[in-house]
Amino acid sequence: MCSVCFQCQNKIPLRTAWLAGGVERAAVRQRETWLSRPADLPRWSCFDDYKLRPAGDLREEQQTTRARTSEGETASESSSQRITEACSSKVHRSERNAMQKAFQKKKEEEIKASEERKTRMSKIDHRKNPVLTRLELKKQERDKRVVERAAALKMEEEDEIKQLNQLIGEAHCQAARDVQLQEHRRLQKEQAEGERRVHEMLKVERQKALDAADKMDEKRKQQRIRGRNEIQEQIQQNLVKKQAEKEVKKEEGKQLREQQEQMDLEDLRALEKKREETKLLQDEIKRINAESIDAKKQRKQQEKLADRTEAEYNKKKMQQEAEHEAEQRRIKKEREAEIKRLGAQQKRAADQKAKQEELHTRRIKEAKDREWRRAEVQRAVKKVEDRAVMEKSRLKQIQDKGLSMSKEVGRQKAQFDRDLRVLRQRVAKDQEQQERKQQDARRHLQAVQQQMQEEKLSAAEKRRELLKETDRQQEKAQLKQKQIQDLKEKKLKDLRATRVPEKHCQLVERRTKNQSAND
Repeated sequence: MCSVCFQCQNKIPLRTAWLAGGVERAAVRQRETWLSRPADLPRWSCFDDYKLRPAGDLREEQQTTRARTSEGETASESSSQRITEACSSKVHRSERNAMQKAFQKKKEEEIKASEERKTRMSKIDHRKNPVLTRLELKKQERDKRVVERAAALKMEEEDEIKQLNQLIGEAHCQAARDVQLQEHRRLQKEQAEGERRVHEMLKVERQKALDAADKMDEKRKQQRIRGRNEIQEQIQQNLVKKQAEKEVKKEEGKQLREQQEQMDLEDLRALEKKREETKLLQDEIKRINAESIDAKKQRKQQEKLADRTEAEYNKKKMQQEAEHEAEQRRIKKEREAEIKRLGAQQKRAADQKAKQEELHTRRIKEAKDREWRRAEVQRAVKKVEDRAVMEKSRLKQIQDKGLSMSKEVGRQKAQFDRDLRVLRQRVAKDQEQQERKQQDARRHLQAVQQQMQEEKLSAAEKRRELLKETDRQQEKAQLKQKQIQDLKEKKLKDLRATRVPEKHCQLVERRTKNQSAND
């Protein structure tokens, strides 16, 4: 009958556990794990059927198994086998007794230390929370154990811990197999020694029979023949027994090969799984890189859109400026027409001067427009004053023409004053509109600059948050890796505590380091 180990997933004959002298040593760690697990998590291991059974039951079942394997042997070989089994049973009994005493002593020390820890924790909790009842304290302890157990189970689900558990299980199986092989070699050696003694005894008996046959007469001849026949039967039985032993050895070798093939298959599966995980990780890295490239492209598109928006704004601004210039030219034309209408009565020289001033006005820039307007107003005032002077001179000339001409002059002067007032109001209104447009443009520019500054600050804040999150993830990963490393060291220490041979412990430690280096 075979069973499947939850640690190594290998089929192991139940008889292997009997032949392995280190069953109790391997059961120490298993028993500690099972005693601390929750009741709703049933699990099974290679040593579950043996670790809680008394030593008497183990010896009885071992003797029953060996008795079944020894059927069909000769009387002399059966005696030799019983002697061998008795010696082996004494060795195993002494080892088991020593290991049971050591385990019981260790268990008592652990229970005592656990009780002391509970007492200290209870005192501390009582000092912090003196009003808690005993049931509440027990509930807190139970909740704490559940949380610690959940954290331990979560840590057991890590890939590195699973791989380490698999390596530890393989080490246990390999140690059991080594013990089995050593026991098998010892049995072969004892069996060969028994056969040698049997052959020597047979040789002595044959020699005695031959010596007796030389001295005895013819009536003892038949007895020699019967003795020879008995010897032949024993030889035939020995041949049959050797053939059966060869079959058993062949079957055991086949089982060992099957176990080795199963272990190789598990290694291949683990390697394939690791390759798949590496491929998934590479795909995830490629996806993140693609998302980063898309984000960069999107930022470039946003920058292009901002540049396009700024260009459109500049274009609109230029159009507004062009419209403003056209409006100014139109106003100038209207003003010039008004001036021409007012100065229609002036001399030809004054008209020529006004034309030259108009040409000069067209060449000035927008930055000096306000100054030009003031100069224009001053020139208009000067013209009015000149015209007034001229009118006064003319009034002196036409005083003789009568009072009718004086009324006409008064009317013209009033009309001129009205036109001058309207012109000044129009110029002031144009200046106010120009200043208002410039203020609107400045406010819009400030709003755009403020928005760009806010976007820059927001992007910088996002980058800082991303860096902080990256640092937190790195710290979390480092802490998790440290916990995993501590758990690995604890498991390796527990493996050595189970008295597994040091070469298997070193092999597990070396393979664990190689896996960590590859990761």
